Amino acid sequence: MKGLYCIMRSKGWTFVLVLLYVTLGFPHTGFAQRPGEGSGFSLSFADVVQFETDIADSRFEVSRYLLSADKDLVFSRKMILKLGISWQVDEYSFSGPPADPWSDPFKTVQKAGAGLNAIFPTNGNWGYFLAGTLNWSWEEGADSARSLVHGIIVSASYNFRRDRRLGFGIGLFEGLEENKIFPYAVVSWSLNEKWSLMNPLRLGPAGPAGLELVYDASESWQIGGGAAYRSSRFRLDDEGTAPDGIAEMTGVPAWVRASWRASPKVRLDVYAGAILAGEAALEDSSGRRLESDSYNTAPLAAVILKASL
Repeated sequence: MKGLYCIMRSKGWTFVLVLLYVTLGFPHTGFAQRPGEGSGFSLSFADVVQFETDIADSRFEVSRYLLSADKDLVFSRKMILKLGISWQVDEYSFSGPPADPWSDPFKTVQKAGAGLNAIFPTNGNWGYFLAGTLNWSWEEGADSARSLVHGIIVSASYNFRRDRRLGFGIGLFEGLEENKIFPYAVVSWSLNEKWSLMNPLRLGPAGPAGLELVYDASESWQIGGGAAYRSSRFRLDDEGTAPDGIAEMTGVPAWVRASWRASPKVRLDVYAGAILAGEAALEDSSGRRLESDSYNTAPLAAVILKASL
C-alpha cells in the first residue's frame, strides 16, 4: 500500500490515468486477439527494495515502485502492435557526513514511459521487431520537460523451430545530454522440456535485455536466474551539488526468482539478488561529470504481480 500511495501522490498521476484511458479505449476492431486472452490488456505492479550499502563515506538505500500497462492494438498474421506505458517512483535515502557529496544528493525520482512496439512475422523463419520509446526521468522539483529520452529499437531474429529463436538488435537513444547505443542478442531458446534461456527484460534507455536461465518446475511454478546491465539516469532539481544537473546510477543486477501462476491470467514473481559493479555519478546541466564513485554490492528483493484481462 505504501507503494501505491507514493505513486498516487506524485504529480504525474494524471498522466498515468490519461494513458491508461487511451490504452484501454484505443480502437482495435477488425483484428483477432489471442484465443482466451480477452482484449490483450495486462497490468503489473512491482515493489522493489535495494538494501543499504556504502558509497564513499555515506550510505544509501532505495525503495522502488512501478506500475505498467500493455495493450494489444493489432494482432494479426502480418503485424502485432502493442502499446506500453509505465510510471515509476524511486525513493532514495542517503546518510553521511555533510562534506561528502553523497550524503544527500537527491531523494525522490519519478519516471514516466510510453512505447509502441511492432512485430512483423513472415512466412519464412525470419521475424522483425521495431519500437519507439519516450521516457521522462526527473527528481521531484526538477524540470520534467528537460528529462526526456527518446529512442528506437530494431531487431531481426531467426526461428530455428517454434521454441528456438536467435537474433540481433540495436537500440538508439538520445536525451539528458547523452546519446546511447545498445547492441543486444535476441534469445529465446528451449534446451529441453524443462530448461530454457531467454531475454528477461525489455530493452530501453536503462540497458539491454539481459539473459535468464529458466526451469519450468510444474504448470504453476517456474524458477529462474539471470543478470543484466541497468542504468538509471535522471534530471536533478535546482539545489544540491549539481543544480539542474544529471545523476546516473549504474550496475549489474543478478537475481534468482520463483514465479507462481495462480491462474492463466494472474502471475506472482518473487526475486532475490544483488546489484554488482555499482557506480553513481553526478553531472552538471551540460552533462560534464562532477562526481563519480563506486558503491558496494547492494542486496535487493522484489515482488511483481501481473494480471491479464
